[in-house]
Amino acid sequence: MTWIKESANGSRSFNFVAPEGATNATNEVLFPFHEKQTPAYAATLAVAVKQYNTVLAPGKLTGNATINLSVNSQVTPGAKLLLRLEADSTQRTVTLGTGFDADADQVVVPISSVVFLEFTYDGTAFMPVAINSVELAELTSELEVLKDTEVLDPDYAATLAVSVAKRETFLQPKELTGEVTLNLTIDVGLAPGSKLHIKLTADSGANRTVTLGVGFDAAAAAITVTKSTTSFKSFVYDGTAFVPLT
Repeated sequence: MTWIKESANGSRSFNFVAPEGATNATNEVLFPFHEKQTPAYAATLAVAVKQYNTVLAPGKLTGNATINLSVNSQVTPGAKLLLRLEADSTQRTVTLGTGFDADADQVVVPISSVVFLEFTYDGTAFMPVAINSVELAELTSELEVLKDTEVLDPDYAATLAVSVAKRETFLQPKELTGEVTLNLTIDVGLAPGSKLHIKLTADSGANRTVTLGVGFDAAAAAITVTKSTTSFKSFVYDGTAFVPLT
């Protein structure tokens, strides 16, 4: 028996259980050491993988790139490669070249975004690790919510005409320097349950009154914003008009 680490009380031995199905007389697994590589951006990135866990985080992508891996002979199946890709203000495409599975797709990194990917070594090449169906469903749901959100910040005017077409709308007019009436134009396809969140900030001159006009429930009371303060109010769409949330 062999020991991995000596304790204060002397050496301690640890054994490994041989897995079922192992047929070779000698079976080796690379020690799970790690390495992080942060090369500067280049159109072609040549990366040497020699540890069981490798984190690859190139500099910000200022152009498209191809990543080629040279896999050290000591790397054993099951090794992990974690990839972090960040694009500048332009969408960038990363081609997975040598060392990756031939069927691995190109990676598209959206404008000013970061993409994280994981790969596992199968003894020949690094294969993409796909997210499971539950994670995919959650991600899709989150993206749908983000896609159906809008922030509106119109300049102050005595009458503000606002179009509401998203499931979640954040309305934050510039500082109120006088009284104001809010009129909504509601998209015909807007689903009941959609939310409208309003942020109102009054200047230092006086208290400001905000009248809730077209598109709001007829019983919705005007909002008084005390001078030099900010008020928040949320509404939900009932299929006809926006009703205050209490």
